[in-house]
Amino acid sequence: MNAPLDKNLEHTHTFVTAPHFPIYMDYSSTTPIDPRVADKMIPYLREQFGNPASRSHMYGWTAEAALEEARVEVA
Repeated sequence: MNAPLDKNLEHTHTFVTAPHFPIYMDYSSTTPIDPRVADKMIPYLREQFGNPASRSHMYGWTAEAALEEARVEVA
C-alpha cells in the first residue's frame, strides 16, 4: 500500500529540452568504428578470410599473425 503524499508534486517537475541532434548512448549493441581501424580491417573483410584459431593451414597462420600484430599496436 502506498502512503498519501504530503505535498502536491504537480509543479515540482523540471523539463530539460533535448539538443537539436540525437545522442546515441547504446554502445553495448553497436559502437562506431574508428576510421583507422576500419581501414586496417578492410583486407580481412575482402580478401584474407583466415580464422586465427585455425592453426593447421596458411590462412589461419596469416590471420593469427595479423591479430597478434594488432594486439601489439593497441597495447
